[in-house]
Amino acid sequence: MQSTAISGIEAAKLGDAHWANTVTDCYKIGKRIGKNLKRHQLAVGGGYWCIFPGEQTSFGDNR
Repeated sequence: MQSTAISGIEAAKLGDAHWANTVTDCYKIGKRIGKNLKRHQLAVGGGYWCIFPGEQTSFGDNR
């Protein structure tokens, strides 16, 4: 099954979305913000959207 790349707007509709270079980075972000990774999705232009439970926080949120 081919995974389709999505935009940041689409990612934000799925939960609290943060962009990362790799899936491993998604887990690091989760640890930093105190959330478990819900899913990851290829991002338009490269990288991954890391989707966490909850409403979208600021894309620049570096808690």
